[in-house]
Amino acid sequence: MKKILVCFFFAILGLSSYAQDANGFCVPNFYRMGPPAGVAVPPIPSIACFNCNGKGVIICSSCNGSGVINCPDCSGSGFGSGNCSVCNGRGYNTSGNQMLYCSVCKGTGKQLCNRCGGSGNLGKCPDCKGQGGGYCPYCKGTGKE
Repeated sequence: MKKILVCFFFAILGLSSYAQDANGFCVPNFYRMGPPAGVAVPPIPSIACFNCNGKGVIICSSCNGSGVINCPDCSGSGFGSGNCSVCNGRGYNTSGNQMLYCSVCKGTGKQLCNRCGGSGNLGKCPDCKGQGGGYCPYCKGTGKE
């Protein structure tokens, strides 16, 4: 009853642009029927997804987007501590009067990491399957909330 009286009160004041909606609320007419002809209504701004900052993709937190798991023994460098035991840290071997590239340390003169074999990683990241990330699960790749 109060809702009807409010709209009636607006009508008495000459505010005929108010009407009762389907739920019984007194609302401006343009909310029910759209804006008057020639009146531009600004678009509702979209809100960026909080999880991906509007990018639509996320970076894997396990591998930081690289797609591989760095070796914890050598911190991803591929080298252990000390010099190569085959070339004694020179990076090359001599055979007669020839200098040959050391195939064990690959010419670096450093000892390769025993765990990763010098690659610096232990293979593909199991969390992102080597992709480095993927679509944001919250916005499904749209970047919008």
